[in-house]
Amino acid sequence: MEKAPFYLWERGKYWYFRLPGQSSFRSTQIATGTKASKRRAEQWVFELLDQSAKAAGRGPATELTFLDYAKPYFIWDECPRIRRRLDENKSIGREHARQSRRWLELYVFADDDFATQEMGAIRRADVLRLRDRVREKAGLATTNKVISAVKAIFSEAMYREDIDRDPGAKIGPIKYEKAERGVLSRDQLAALFSDVPGVWGDLRSYAVFNTAARTGMRSGEVLALTWAQI
Repeated sequence: MEKAPFYLWERGKYWYFRLPGQSSFRSTQIATGTKASKRRAEQWVFELLDQSAKAAGRGPATELTFLDYAKPYFIWDECPRIRRRLDENKSIGREHARQSRRWLELYVFADDDFATQEMGAIRRADVLRLRDRVREKAGLATTNKVISAVKAIFSEAMYREDIDRDPGAKIGPIKYEKAERGVLSRDQLAALFSDVPGVWGDLRSYAVFNTAARTGMRSGEVLALTWAQI
């Protein structure tokens, strides 16, 4: 591997790096403890520098389409928002990132009317029109999650001063009444659990959902069961 243009430091559980001229170290989120971990950490930083160099050559952020600007967002090892929050010791969950990325790919990146607009040209009205289109396809609950992911991207862009105004600001979630959860009848339970594994795909899923349905336990309680308790 080529000589690294950065300093690598083994601190506690993770490898940290610092670029020349910088005073603070940033975490790679790659665990220490094995001989190969240092090589993985070095490769991670090389890839980060390569991505930054490519991004720098794409022109001003205001001239990028939303699709181009948002490409790395909510991908765990690439997202600038995730990296910043981790560096600042702020919480963000992997599952939240995975779901947000899924919403973007399903409903935003595929929306040519919105995704192909330049970041500097997008107005609040464009975000509201996107929200209306998503609502027609996905319903209210999903729409709020989709727009929340879009707003996070604009908020981060504004924080980094890549754009001079936030078109997602002041757009709140759509209010709606959540339907009450019902109770399965004896016949419905019999239909759901008549076959093994049946509709559940495998025996483990069948056992977990069967236990939850017949005992009324919460999912966390079922998953935390031990053989001694059974």
